[in-house]
Amino acid sequence: KKLVMKIAFTIGAIMAVAPLASAFTVVPNKSIQSMAKQQSSSTARPMFGDFFKNLTGGGGDAENNKNAGGGGFPNLMKKDTTPGESCTGERIAVVGATGYIGKAVVKEGVRRGYKTTAVLRDASKGEKEEKFKGAELKQFDVTDRDACLSGELFPKGSVDIVVSCLASRTGTKKDSYAIDYQATLNCAEAAKAAGARRFILLSAYCVKSAERKDPYALQFQYAKMELEGKLREMS
Repeated sequence: KKLVMKIAFTIGAIMAVAPLASAFTVVPNKSIQSMAKQQSSSTARPMFGDFFKNLTGGGGDAENNKNAGGGGFPNLMKKDTTPGESCTGERIAVVGATGYIGKAVVKEGVRRGYKTTAVLRDASKGEKEEKFKGAELKQFDVTDRDACLSGELFPKGSVDIVVSCLASRTGTKKDSYAIDYQATLNCAEAAKAAGARRFILLSAYCVKSAERKDPYALQFQYAKMELEGKLREMS
C-alpha cells in the first residue's frame, strides 16, 4: 500500500486552474516535480514560463484570450511583454508553501518580480528558508474555516492570484479530506471573497484513478477529485 502511494505521488502533476470570474479550465503542465527539482538550471526556466503564463492569464485582451485557456482577463499584459516571462504585476499568495513544490513556486515568483506571499502555519520556521527570500511570510492556519472566511487570510483587494500547493501528509481519509479537500476549499472561497481573479490548484494526474473508481484509488485522490468539482461550481 505504501509503495502504491509513493508511485501515485510521483506521477506527473496537473494544474487545475479556476479563474474565479470566468470559465473553469484544466491546464495540463509538464512535470512540476521535475520543474521544482531543476529550478536552478536554465532548462527549468521554460517550464516555469508555461506555469506563469497559465497563472497570469496568458496576456492579451479578454476577447483574444478567452479561447486560449488564458482566462480572458483584460489588460493583464501589455503589447511589449512576453507571456510567461514578463512580470505583469499580479500579487500572488502561495498556500502550502512549505512543501517541496510550494517552496519552488514561491522562489520563482520572487525571482520573476511578483509580490509573493508565502502562507505558513508557523512563520518562524520560514525565516531561515533560502527559497523564501524576498517573499512576505504570513502565519495562518488554513484549516480554520471561520478565520479564512472572515477575511483574515486574504483581506479584500489584497491578492490577485492564489496558488494552492496544500497536500495531506499521511494520505488517510481523515487527513486527505481535512487538507486536500476542506482546507483547500477554505482558501479558494477566501480568495474569491477577497476579489482574487484566479485560483490555481496543484492537483495530480493520478486523480483519474478516483474518477474511474479504480479499486486501488487512494483517499487523497478522491478528496482532490471532489475539490476540483467544487472549484468548477465556484467558477
